[in-house]
Amino acid sequence: MDLDYTQKLLCANDESKKITIYGFLQVVRKHGFPFESMMSANAESAIKPTSEEARAEIAKMVIPLVTEFSDAEVQGHLVTIYGWYKGIKRDDDQGHQARGEEWARLIKEARQVSTKTEAHLQAEKVDAARRAISFFYQRFMMVWRIGPISRDMFATASFPGKPRIKDFLRYVQPLDRANLTVVIGKQDIDWSVKKPEIYHFLEKLI
Repeated sequence: MDLDYTQKLLCANDESKKITIYGFLQVVRKHGFPFESMMSANAESAIKPTSEEARAEIAKMVIPLVTEFSDAEVQGHLVTIYGWYKGIKRDDDQGHQARGEEWARLIKEARQVSTKTEAHLQAEKVDAARRAISFFYQRFMMVWRIGPISRDMFATASFPGKPRIKDFLRYVQPLDRANLTVVIGKQDIDWSVKKPEIYHFLEKLI
């Protein structure tokens, strides 16, 4: 590894030894993480400890995500979302979207009424589940993008797997889309362009 080159990228200036967040992001974007493309072939024996340390640190991010998915709280959120589509066939995309828009209308109404009905309360419960599961997959995306090590760990654990990803796209996406078009009110948009990055990312994984 070229230490002078690395220091120039990571540190605020030539005299400083403090690593800046901006510098770190520059190196990650250019060389990946861990910084494999900056490692020289003749230094293989010297980098093994660093690679193991990096693997251990990445494992600390991967393992909690995998185990968290089985937690009662996450499973409860999934049951809430799946239950919202009860009676609709798995391959009925139009039915899923119609149900998503029904949820969005209830969310809008719940914000305007003084007394909420059971339907309003259920819609709010679905909203909380939608946010929690979306945030979970966004965290997965961030850790997956760290590099080959994190991807290998997820692959070894067979996580999240195509069936779970397809369920997310099938059941959460109609809610997010309805949130944008009905709750927020942006009717004249192209969802394929405006949808959150998490959907583009997950679609590529399947």
